[in-house]
Amino acid sequence: MRMRDYEESAMSFDLTADIDPVLRVQHMRHGSTEELGEMAGLDKRLIRDGQVPDTATVIKEYGDRLWYLVGEINASGLSLEEVAITNIRKLSDRKVRGVISGKGDNR
Repeated sequence: MRMRDYEESAMSFDLTADIDPVLRVQHMRHGSTEELGEMAGLDKRLIRDGQVPDTATVIKEYGDRLWYLVGEINASGLSLEEVAITNIRKLSDRKVRGVISGKGDNR
């Protein structure tokens, strides 16, 4: 599936598309944080109880996180493709300059 196709399909389920854009970004960001917390809960149970989550559960949780991330990107007026391309360019530049690891955003 192409990123644009996923983005269009995923956003067809967005019930917040018509609300204030600032609130929509915040809603999506908080939803993403909530889903990350659910993943952390899986990790916690693994550490504490040795309970290994099944692959289907992990995939569903990743999917929920992806949906909210795409929603946040979309609510910000950007596209997943634009963000992905920009990120690869940034990482490629850092690799060429030998600063792929290190501190600071602007290295």
